[in-house]
Amino acid sequence: MKTFFLSSRAGLALALCLGSSLGEAQASWFRTSEQEARDFFAAGKYAEAANTFEDHYRRGVAQYRNGDYQSAAQSFSQVKREDVRLDALYNLGNARFRLGSYENAVEAYESVLKEDPFAEDARHNLALARMMLAKVEEEQRRKE
Repeated sequence: MKTFFLSSRAGLALALCLGSSLGEAQASWFRTSEQEARDFFAAGKYAEAANTFEDHYRRGVAQYRNGDYQSAAQSFSQVKREDVRLDALYNLGNARFRLGSYENAVEAYESVLKEDPFAEDARHNLALARMMLAKVEEEQRRKE
């Protein structure tokens, strides 16, 4: 059995002769799943991006944008990458807030502020979460 090797020019010419679908398929061989996920995200296909991202932080952002706050909270809580760890903790608070888990949101925002006392967004969201928590507690007292 003979094996034929094509030069890159010959491979490109063959791909062009066979049509663009082969050229696109060949181009996708060189793309990572993270690159594909970024393309999904940029196109607003957040569910596809979330299913493709391997990085917990990026997956969490896509899940959050898709409205899947429970999965986003899980992803953000698994972030170990130091350069985004504090952002993940802040976003964990946001996901918990969206879930109506105000006590847990307060905990996340307070953790952010312990590490960065000047995080104004976390301070603002902490005040909102505390206000919502107080409202929920007041409603529960009225029902009792």
